[in-house]
Amino acid sequence: MPSPTQITDSQLAFLIGTLECPTIIDVCIDEDFKLDPGLIPAGKIPPKQRAEST
Repeated sequence: MPSPTQITDSQLAFLIGTLECPTIIDVCIDEDFKLDPGLIPAGKIPPKQRAEST
C-alpha cells in the first residue's frame, strides 16, 4: 500500500486528463534521455539550471 504522498500507476492513469491530475515532472538527465528519448505523457521538463541546483 502506498504512503499518503504516493499514488499507484492505476490511480495516476485514472487522473490524467482530469482537473485532479497531479503535476508530473520529468527529471531524467540528458544522458538517460539520449538512451531512451521517450517523454512521460503530460510530464513537464523543468529548466536545466533548476534541476541541476536541487
